[in-house]
Amino acid sequence: DDGSFLLYGTLYGDIPFGNGASLNGELTLEVSNQGAFLLGEVFLPGSLAGISVRGQITDSGILLEGEGAVNIRFGEGATLLANLHLMASTDQGIFLDGFLETPLQAAAVKVAGEVSARGLMLRGMINGKLDFGVTALQSNLSLSASTWDGARLSGMIDVPLVVIGGNTAVSGEILTENLFSLEGSSSAFLDFTVASAEAGISLGFSPTDISISSNAEFCLAATGCADYGVSFNPDWGNGSVSACATIIDEICIDL
Repeated sequence: DDGSFLLYGTLYGDIPFGNGASLNGELTLEVSNQGAFLLGEVFLPGSLAGISVRGQITDSGILLEGEGAVNIRFGEGATLLANLHLMASTDQGIFLDGFLETPLQAAAVKVAGEVSARGLMLRGMINGKLDFGVTALQSNLSLSASTWDGARLSGMIDVPLVVIGGNTAVSGEILTENLFSLEGSSSAFLDFTVASAEAGISLGFSPTDISISSNAEFCLAATGCADYGVSFNPDWGNGSVSACATIIDEICIDL
């Protein structure tokens, strides 16, 4: 008898990794005089498929590592494809890094994050020219995607238009694997001769369009003050823009 032994078992269900975080999975356990080893798959919060992992049980607890491509549902919003590497240990927690596919016409976004008691969170940056259908604009956006709050975006977009443009702060979210929505604001003094006003301007960005609109208060001696809608017609080629409003009659001006 050389003292060697070999035992098999199965770990399944929620496997705890400290601080309230856990992973649901099914792991085969092999115990011998060489150690205690694990092999199987685990499910990330919000994922629709498992990630293959391998690891071992040591004096410090469970240690797992694996990688795979999984679709993850982020809150009530988008389900996005993620290619992730996973490291999970009882004493350190559950950590992720890899790439996330988004509808922002950019290369897959490099992300990193973790699994907590609340769920899964991934963070990354999107830098470069993004195509908004009518034109591509320089954008610097941060992505914060969680299973409890959706895939949120925030940052700056350089809008190359006279008067109403500039480096514009935006925020929004990824709605589906093919759709996102971002909103920002600007302001400009609009002088339509018969009336003028400082107007707040709303900008909206999607994969197919950039919308620009305003609702400003103009005051006329004959009728008093009232809100009027203002439409904008940008020329993305040269950066010029005209504004139109129906104040008595439709009036258009170049900004």
